[in-house]
Amino acid sequence: MLPDSRTFSLTPAGRAYLRFLLAYNSNDPKKIRAYIADKFAPEFLAQHPVEELTQWCLEAYKVTGDMQIHKVYFSEDYYVIIIAITGSGVRYLEKMKIMTESPHKIIEYFRENA
Repeated sequence: MLPDSRTFSLTPAGRAYLRFLLAYNSNDPKKIRAYIADKFAPEFLAQHPVEELTQWCLEAYKVTGDMQIHKVYFSEDYYVIIIAITGSGVRYLEKMKIMTESPHKIIEYFRENA
C-alpha cells in the first residue's frame, strides 16, 4: 500500500467500513439503524444497543457532516485503521474489526480525533 493511499484492498473489513461510512453519511436514521442491527455483532450490541449507536451516529454527523477516507493507515482482512476527514478538514482515527468467520459482523468500532 502506498504511504498516502486513499484506497485499500476490498477485504471483508474494508467492505464493512465502506458500508458503514455510506450508512453514516446518509444521515438517515432508518438506514443507520438497519445497518447497525444487521452488521454489528450481538456481543457488541449487548454493550452498545442499536438505538444508542444510531443516536451516536446522528449526533456525530451534526458535528462532522460527511466523512471521507483521507488515508488508509492499516488494512488487513479483518481489521482496518483509517484516517477519515470532514469537509472542513478535521481528521478522525477510525478502527474497525470484524469477525473472522462469515458473516463477518463488526466486533469493534472506535473513533477519536486524529
